Amino acid sequence: MNTDLVPSPMIYSGVKRQIHNHCKNMWINYAAQAYHTHFRSPWTFLAFVGAIAALLLSALQTYYTIHQPK
Repeated sequence: MNTDLVPSPMIYSGVKRQIHNHCKNMWINYAAQAYHTHFRSPWTFLAFVGAIAALLLSALQTYYTIHQPK
């Protein structure tokens, strides 16, 4: 923020503090870093969704194999 934008910079001090606290949040930083590291292209996101779907379907198949209806 620039001090030339408003006559009194204290007007936005609360907002500036909230933005600073938001950016210092550890979980938000980890999530942003993981997103920018592992999901650089749409293909990596689609591969991730495909892997999760394969794991869920495999677990479902295992469950129904163990608990067969009689």
